[in-house]
Amino acid sequence: MEFSKNKYGFIIVCILCFCFGFFIHYTTFCASLKREVSDLNEMAIQNAVSINSIKEFYDGTGLKAYISERVANIFHKKGFSLPDSVSSAASVVDVWSRYNVEPSISIAVIDVESGFDTQAVSSRGALGLMQIIPSTGRFLSREYGDEWNENILCVPEKNIMYGGYYIYHLKKDFEGRINNSKLYHAALTAYNMGPGYVHANLEDGVIESDYSRNVLNRAKYYITKHGLI
Repeated sequence: MEFSKNKYGFIIVCILCFCFGFFIHYTTFCASLKREVSDLNEMAIQNAVSINSIKEFYDGTGLKAYISERVANIFHKKGFSLPDSVSSAASVVDVWSRYNVEPSISIAVIDVESGFDTQAVSSRGALGLMQIIPSTGRFLSREYGDEWNENILCVPEKNIMYGGYYIYHLKKDFEGRINNSKLYHAALTAYNMGPGYVHANLEDGVIESDYSRNVLNRAKYYITKHGLI
């Protein structure tokens, strides 16, 4: 009888130990699982933030800020004050947004035409950063509803907007008539030599020019060395 009591007592102790061990194990497992779930949630939040950041970047907001900073740095290195660098960069990005004229093209035209001299005047009377002839400037001013005054072409922001729009206008003029890969060549040749020259020589395939090749090569430089588009 005494043996039987001891036997049952031993079994009860074993059961209690098992239950206690299971409880400890279960508690530890739950705590571990909770930590893992928490870590997964944190990772999901971080990934969501990263995905949203990437989406925002490529949707335009972040990319525009990135390009604006790059362009402003170029203007600043060329001697522009910080405020003028920022406002001029904003115009370059605005041209890109409105007319799909890439920043590298606008900057390359500025470089080739005036060497970043806002007061540059050519022998033909072209003015400002993108060397716009006053008669063309008068036409372009209508696009923005500006009251025409020749001096407006020496305002960097306006000159950039006018020049960018003119390149866009010339590209549209040749769309559907030549291969899309040659549109910039045609538009830039027309920018330099006049639309009439390109139209007169279009059937002969005279689209490229030393000027268009020079600008596009400078654009490649700004893409490679300055991270522009």
